[in-house]
Amino acid sequence: MRQRLIRQIHASRKSATQNRPTAARVAVVVAMLVAASCSSASDDDTAATTSVATDLASTPTQAPAPTTSDEPAQTSEPATTKAPAPTTTDAPTTTATSVPAPTTTQAPQPIILTGTVTDIVFTVGPPQTDGTGSTFSGEWEFAGDLVGTVTYIGTFEPPNAQGDTRSIAYNEFTGTIVGLGEGTLTFDEVGLTTPDAQYTSTGDVLRGSGAFAGMHGKVAFEPGTYRFELIADTSAGAPDPTSGDLLVAGLNGSFGGTIGPDGALYVPEGMHGQITRIDPGTGEASIFASGLPPAEFGGVVDVAFIGPTAYALVTLVSADAGATADDVVGIYRVDGAETFTVIADLGTFSIENPPDPSIAIDVPSGLQFALQSFGDGFLVTDGHHNRVLHATLQGVVTELISFGNTVPTGLTIEGTTVYMGEAGPIPHDPETGRVVSFPATAPTEATVVAAGASLIVDVEVGPGGNLYAVSQGDSPGDVAPASPARPNSGKLLQVNEDGSFTVIVDRLDVPTSLDFVGDTAFVVTLDGAVWRIENVSTL
Repeated sequence: MRQRLIRQIHASRKSATQNRPTAARVAVVVAMLVAASCSSASDDDTAATTSVATDLASTPTQAPAPTTSDEPAQTSEPATTKAPAPTTTDAPTTTATSVPAPTTTQAPQPIILTGTVTDIVFTVGPPQTDGTGSTFSGEWEFAGDLVGTVTYIGTFEPPNAQGDTRSIAYNEFTGTIVGLGEGTLTFDEVGLTTPDAQYTSTGDVLRGSGAFAGMHGKVAFEPGTYRFELIADTSAGAPDPTSGDLLVAGLNGSFGGTIGPDGALYVPEGMHGQITRIDPGTGEASIFASGLPPAEFGGVVDVAFIGPTAYALVTLVSADAGATADDVVGIYRVDGAETFTVIADLGTFSIENPPDPSIAIDVPSGLQFALQSFGDGFLVTDGHHNRVLHATLQGVVTELISFGNTVPTGLTIEGTTVYMGEAGPIPHDPETGRVVSFPATAPTEATVVAAGASLIVDVEVGPGGNLYAVSQGDSPGDVAPASPARPNSGKLLQVNEDGSFTVIVDRLDVPTSLDFVGDTAFVVTLDGAVWRIENVSTL
């Protein structure tokens, strides 16, 4: 997550600050869902990647054929990217069913709210190793129209010639908006602090939940007070995707998922340290396993099966990531409903074998994002260290391939070819959102399969052996690292042979993972929902 987030605290914060031992608390937030790398794009970002290839058939094939338990079934389809496909996914939790809905065309009136800042806790981290400033984190209390707590992370840039300091921050408010009820509001903030300690800022309200579901708008800070101008689409909640049924709602801390050998969806809930099993037909959810290390913004983030045995990927639970407990970052075998065995210590490997010095890191143990079974082991993407690791069932961990600042995310394997998503560096321009491929054994570089969609977070093979990807949505722009996409702008994409994408379903609200059972896609979102999208091949 190399927080190039930023945000200097107002002058009023200055006198009220106190140091806190953990600066990474919130930094993990979206770092998990999407990204961990925050420097700008550069020529080095594609260091391990060749130019666009439009034909997957040209991807090299080496080594023994792997066993894959995370993929879709098939049906024939147009001129898109293909590869054979099995079936596997993860997930469970609360049920609900709804149907697609078209877009609303009424312009809602803005709601003006103010929040006065009190009780500030502010921690400044050490300067970043690349010389681009320093990080900060903390919390404050809101009084006024908003009553509750705001947690934040950010980064200061070095002062300019006039002595002004620019900052960017990512903030999450939890509490009550007077007259509306309880919920959360997520907003970013670009600020400027003058040499005489005067601070002003502007930003965007990115999303809301609970009583604030569907809210977005603008926010500005002037000494002591934030002013929000919100547009509330609360009459019908957030707009539904252009196709699909809401299968499940109410998951907590959900990012990955896989289809298990029984055909059910298994979804991790990192906040609770559990894996939930979801019936793909009825949406009935039950706890499959619990007792894994929980984390507010990490914990168990993905699941994979080898045969009937489930394995969980656990991240951001160690002390170097700000966790209160110092648990093992790695792959856990599920031995029973509440029993586990660590089979690969990825955190220790990452600390002892850091990435190339050109990759600036804030969390030595890494920010692992996705888990994929392969042969008698697993492939694991690390969006912070910008690489893919290989781990055997015997616990041997090696680096398979490394990248520049591309932020690797979800992946899948067909035969001996790996297909992987890249979220791309901030500001997450569409051209840096890509799907790449490389051989599963002894890769030297990756080949671009398709590019042109912001924040690609997962890739799967679907009906007809065609390749599909999920874009988390439009990037808010120059934001704190790991900031999520704009609400309701996510997309299910089909990968075309010419290296482009075709939008299959639009208006997904911050999707984080994709799985298939036959012609049906299952999309997990950041707000804890699972959408079932049927007849994908005909959309």
